[in-house]
Amino acid sequence: MIASIKNKFVTALQESSKAEIIFWYAVRAMLLVGSVLAQTQKRRLFIAAALLFTFGITIVRCLFAKNSFFGSLSYRIQTLLCIAAFFGTVVGKCFGVLDIYPEYDVFLHLMAGFICVAIGYHIALALNKPTDKSGNFFTVFASFTISCTVAGIREIAEFIMDFELGTNFLHAEIVSDDHWFYQLFGRGMTDSIRWGGVLAQQRLYDTDEDMLLAIISSLAAVAILYVWLRIKNKEFYSAKEKEKKANRLSLGTVFAQKLRNEKEKMLNDCNVCDFVLWWSVRALMIYAAFNMVKAEAILLSVNLLGTFAVSLIHLIAPSSSVLSRLSYRVQSIVTVIVFLGSYCGNYIFLYGILPRYDLFLHFTSGAMSMAAGYYLSKAFFEITNKKQAFLSAIFALSFSGMIMPVHEIIEFIGDFLWGTDNQGFSWAPTSESFFFKVFGEGVGNTELYYVFDTMYDMLLAWSTALMGFAVLLVWLMVKTKKHKGRPEINEAEEKTVRVG
Repeated sequence: MIASIKNKFVTALQESSKAEIIFWYAVRAMLLVGSVLAQTQKRRLFIAAALLFTFGITIVRCLFAKNSFFGSLSYRIQTLLCIAAFFGTVVGKCFGVLDIYPEYDVFLHLMAGFICVAIGYHIALALNKPTDKSGNFFTVFASFTISCTVAGIREIAEFIMDFELGTNFLHAEIVSDDHWFYQLFGRGMTDSIRWGGVLAQQRLYDTDEDMLLAIISSLAAVAILYVWLRIKNKEFYSAKEKEKKANRLSLGTVFAQKLRNEKEKMLNDCNVCDFVLWWSVRALMIYAAFNMVKAEAILLSVNLLGTFAVSLIHLIAPSSSVLSRLSYRVQSIVTVIVFLGSYCGNYIFLYGILPRYDLFLHFTSGAMSMAAGYYLSKAFFEITNKKQAFLSAIFALSFSGMIMPVHEIIEFIGDFLWGTDNQGFSWAPTSESFFFKVFGEGVGNTELYYVFDTMYDMLLAWSTALMGFAVLLVWLMVKTKKHKGRPEINEAEEKTVRVG
């Protein structure tokens, strides 16, 4: 055991530069001093947790075999964790910069997007090293989904700490009139929304602002990462291959050929149930659009267009692109989501008839977005071994984790612009509410009512996403094991078998 730990330590020295190792221990020393000098027990525990956080990869690699996924994670991730701990905990908490300058929190969330994309890149790299343009794009997209997932999980963690420990990580205070959000976007419809004499939606700003900042910086980071990967692989300077036969074909012939290919792919991907589902929902949506007021009919029509999303993507995308390989099963998943949310929720108005219908939708959304993420991963690579199976399951989970904060931000923007209440910021749970029956009364619940709905939605989605991840991973592992057990047949033998 001691020899194994010693070998792991030697490996860390070999894989990291001296500057990185010095930085690790400098940050840990500052955190140790900060935890000793902390004036409150809560802050002492928080700094101690951050200290343990900086040993993350070392602990993981000591617990797992070298040839496993966790055992092969780069120590560069540990450097990134130390950077996050330095700016967030050492500078923010130990030096008190967050207390003196609350705007420093904006910088931290912008920086978090870049750090999480870098961590996501190294996680994706440990599972699958990109060798072509498609591989580069998948690595970049996986890095983005992981970063968005972390943004959502971080807000949930802050909420749980505020709820259970009475801290104030979500900053439960009214947003001032000179807040940057107002300066950039105006005041929207928030002045007309009041609950209990308080501008309740303003208390939701910090949560959505944090997720929005992290996603914006993640987009900037993945753009830089994608350009860097293409330059690294010299794709900007290599001549693009063009098929001579395609150049001689007319535009009409190419389009007709594309339609034939798409028809064949659609028949391979789907069965009769898929086609019946698509056109039944579309017919119901068209009927509903003619029986709704103009504003609601426009929104329903946009959702109706979503049921054609994969078909439109296939027609627009070049035949050589990754998007052209996206399974039509994703269209079935989108159709189910549109039917449950737009038709059943808004037209039939199950949102009003069944008080907990919204919770049901969020509960099922985690598993459905997991399924969409799985089919999306199949567009990038074939799953033939355990490593690829684990990569596909991880990507599906992070894809689902990305959808959650993005969905909540879209709801927030809609509430801000049109004065709606999609995020339930005016919901004030009582002791009889299902939320309190599940999570208890908490400590800081009196100032957190404005984020209960948002956090509850994400927690419900995460519950089915994690269950879906477990089921998907087991199923893929069994599937790859069967695939590995099949005898290999060379091309000549395969032709013989087909002739026979």
